Amino acid sequence: MSFLLGWKTKTPSCGVAGRSEFWKSPSRGYPLISMGDLGIGLGSIDPRPARSFHGPQRLRCSPFRRWGWENTEESHYHSYTQGIDGFKSRQNLAVVYEQMGELQKAEEQWRKIVTEVPRYRGGWGGLAENLLAQEKLEEAKTLVNQLLKDKFLALEGLILRSRLATRRQDFDSTERDLRQAVLDFPDNQQSLEALCRFLFEHRNPVAAEQPLNELIRLDPDNAAAQHNLGTVYKLKGEFESAAAAYRESLHHRPNWPPTCFELGGALKASGKIKEAIEAWEHGQRLDPGNEEIRQALLHATKETKGESSK
Repeated sequence: MSFLLGWKTKTPSCGVAGRSEFWKSPSRGYPLISMGDLGIGLGSIDPRPARSFHGPQRLRCSPFRRWGWENTEESHYHSYTQGIDGFKSRQNLAVVYEQMGELQKAEEQWRKIVTEVPRYRGGWGGLAENLLAQEKLEEAKTLVNQLLKDKFLALEGLILRSRLATRRQDFDSTERDLRQAVLDFPDNQQSLEALCRFLFEHRNPVAAEQPLNELIRLDPDNAAAQHNLGTVYKLKGEFESAAAAYRESLHHRPNWPPTCFELGGALKASGKIKEAIEAWEHGQRLDPGNEEIRQALLHATKETKGESSK
């Protein structure tokens, strides 16, 4: 089964098992950023889907992250007023180069960023992703050593070292580094997200329950984390808890069809077929062309008609 928008897992794509929507691409996917929307932490776009299915994607700025950990670093950036437009222009240029496949030119921009704004984690994260994309693994190892020497940047070093270990399929080392990152940076969502991603992809996704709950504690409005927690509960066979998590996700992001689809599956598995149909009907209104929702709704409707005719 594929994660929404790209990531793979070992569970089926529909029905009871559900699916995860943690990460949307193999890289962190640094965005073009608005010259007026820097925010706390000076970082990257929130790759979670926007709260409105049809609306624009929402920017949540914070460094070297996939979504959400912007609340712990504000004080480190108050001195970056001067030259900030130049920094953002460089990040935009780096992203454009990467989209064009000009990775070497993008690397040059990331290196200029970390030279100009050395405490900007997002710059180091962009550079790390770029080196991995170019298969410059020795340079990435050197960067790991450099980052680990700085207590503030050590988080990026642990994450990058875990990525290198994963490439070697040394999953024990990956997990050790990610758990160390969680231990060293307990209030930083990046390490929790990276650990959850690893558990979903290479271990048992059920093991992500505790870090997911911690993510939600840190960011109660995190609709993607609530969705993924629902998937964990589905895998455990706790369908009522799964439905509750999906409902909470929809509370924060009401117009997202994939969560409607999974909610319907959890409700059906709980024996609440009418509520499942309502969830799927809502999803179909949002996304009329969604074949999974159409098929689920069709089968459920047939089942209810069959029951009523008995």
